[in-house]
Amino acid sequence: MSITIEDIPNLLLETNKYNYLSELLTLDQSISSSSSSLSSSLSSSLSSSSSYTNLTIHQQQLFNTLELFTFGNYQQYLKYKEKYIDLDESLLRKLLELTLITIDFENINQIINYQDIKNHYGIEIINNNNNNNNSNSGMIISLIIKLNFQNLINIKINDVEKKLIINGGGNGGGGDHNI
Repeated sequence: MSITIEDIPNLLLETNKYNYLSELLTLDQSISSSSSSLSSSLSSSLSSSSSYTNLTIHQQQLFNTLELFTFGNYQQYLKYKEKYIDLDESLLRKLLELTLITIDFENINQIINYQDIKNHYGIEIINNNNNNNNSNSGMIISLIIKLNFQNLINIKINDVEKKLIINGGGNGGGGDHNI
């Protein structure tokens, strides 16, 4: 498989792809080997993360974004936004889907209130403010329904008690978003 850092946005836009671990490892190995060939004598004394300093800021943001989509969640994106590329609506939707898959996997057989989901994952299920400035709540509910129909998650919405009932068992669960 041949992939470059510049391929990352198109890779992330693939609608039915939720696992990016192999691409991340391939790129990581490619970056490490190209860096070590440039300065093999120094590479033994430096950590592999130093090889990323040879990347431009935009390339680092692309690589960080691939890591985010492989291991991260929406809360991490909000907290460290400057480390990632700007996400358009399609990529934002994909990251929210991956975060919901993570919620399903990490909270099997639990009932979690909306506020805890917001605090831990950055996802607001219901916008309690009347202004819709930063609310993706309508999108979140439709994504939960979509992912349930695709058997990627097994989450029920209890709007009365403002809780998610997470039964787990979606075929797509996993910290690395396996599909």
